[in-house]
Amino acid sequence: MIPIKKQLNTQKTIDDLIKRVNVLSKISGRNGIKVVEGGGGIQLLGSAVSELGQIRMARTTEAAPAATNLTCNLIDSAGDEITSGGEFEVEVYCKISGGGNLNAALPRLANDDYLFVTRLENKWWCVTVFQASEDC
Repeated sequence: MIPIKKQLNTQKTIDDLIKRVNVLSKISGRNGIKVVEGGGGIQLLGSAVSELGQIRMARTTEAAPAATNLTCNLIDSAGDEITSGGEFEVEVYCKISGGGNLNAALPRLANDDYLFVTRLENKWWCVTVFQASEDC
């Protein structure tokens, strides 16, 4: 037999879980994900793409400029550089911890370097977070 105090704690845990499931069941996520009760637990229905989207490789077409963005060509699934169309000469935006521009950030970028990028809010963003630096 379970002691009364233990039963109360177990019942409280179950009640808390039921409340959470009820709240979750009213949430619809991005791209059609829906959380529902079922089968003695929670089920996720539908499919979705990560908010960040697919990570792609890109090649820089310029040395690091005195700016926080630079021009790159995306690389296709076969590993070839795209040289025309919408994935050619795309602007890639970069985050620089400590502020500043890419020409004064680590890692240093040169023309023909490779970056990993992702599309977020209709812009291409570099996955690398650069660090502000000073040449001594």
